[in-house]
Amino acid sequence: LGMLSRIKTLALNDNYFSGTLPPEVFTLSTLKDLLLDHTKNTGAIPTEVGMLSTLENIRLYNTDLDGTIPTEVGMMSNLEKFQLHESDFRGTIPTEVGLLSKLKELKVNYNKIT
Repeated sequence: LGMLSRIKTLALNDNYFSGTLPPEVFTLSTLKDLLLDHTKNTGAIPTEVGMLSTLENIRLYNTDLDGTIPTEVGMMSNLEKFQLHESDFRGTIPTEVGLLSKLKELKVNYNKIT
């Protein structure tokens, strides 16, 4: 996965993937769309997500992911859509999300967000 140096969209949604998110995903420096919704992935969103500065759309909804939303999401300066609904996230929305000046859509419904 890490060898895909020019990839713009990674769509692995609607599959039976399980386990934690592969660390190689967070080395894809040209990635614009990360679509992993409707999978059985588990664990937390790694802090390395902040390295995806070109990312515009992240869909991690309807998964078995849990934990808190990492503050490093504030480093994803091109993010327009951030969809985490229908999973097991908890905690609060980090204040760093307020740094995302291009953000148009934030979906965190059906979680344990307070």
